[in-house]
Amino acid sequence: TPAVNEVAPAQLIFDEQTFQLLEQLHSNPTQGFYNDHKLQFKQKVEQPFQSLMQKTVEYLRPEILELMETEKSLFSRFNKNDYGKMGAWDFYWGAFYPKGGKRTTDPQLSLWINFERLEIGFYIGNYGTVARARFRKNCQENANKLIEWFSDIVADTALVIGGHHDITIQQDGSIMANNKTSWREWLGDPEKSDYDLSLILPKEKLLQSSAEQLVELVAGIYNRFFPFVILATSDDPLPTIAAYLGVQEKPIIQPIYTLENCSDETGIELVEL
Repeated sequence: TPAVNEVAPAQLIFDEQTFQLLEQLHSNPTQGFYNDHKLQFKQKVEQPFQSLMQKTVEYLRPEILELMETEKSLFSRFNKNDYGKMGAWDFYWGAFYPKGGKRTTDPQLSLWINFERLEIGFYIGNYGTVARARFRKNCQENANKLIEWFSDIVADTALVIGGHHDITIQQDGSIMANNKTSWREWLGDPEKSDYDLSLILPKEKLLQSSAEQLVELVAGIYNRFFPFVILATSDDPLPTIAAYLGVQEKPIIQPIYTLENCSDETGIELVEL
């Protein structure tokens, strides 16, 4: 029990052992290694990861809860289904996805962890052919409007456009995007950057963040990124996005049309008009 004037340490979700296990799996990505340490992975990676995602649900906006599956089939497995090769993934991930859909084929608000970082983001997987095509079309047709409406996201330099292979963690823990993509480039052709947008937290940052801080951060990113899900699920996304963002468009007003103009165009005398 802390002394009267002593502050209890903030509760962490992940600890050093979390990343030690993931680094060992990265070096030895086999089902044998995972199975030999299955209980440790469950206690140090899977359970805290699942708890983090499930607790964010309390902070999600109702529009997200109405559309997205937040209870069933959310999480991956470490062991690969690789036709007897006995391999294992060296990362763990989970996602909220549209109800009635699948994590692998639909747009997702995702969470991904490996031995060096946590990624919080929006993603459409390689099997999401229909969702990718819809997202690409909607982005290309509305790029200028989206950049205007997403001004706070566009200005956030901490966000990374592009997939896992485009990221390097520097020795000081900072994030470097190897293939920098601008927002206009991404909205013009999301295919080039793998339909992937994320906030990345190096393990050093995770080990300094309390459970409460992480939950609020993840939920905040999901709330901000939800309009991208709308772009991938709706054939007429702008009205829904505008309502979600509280955008009030200026009404289109007819230009002034004078009696003189009318007289010139119709041949009717001005006095008669």
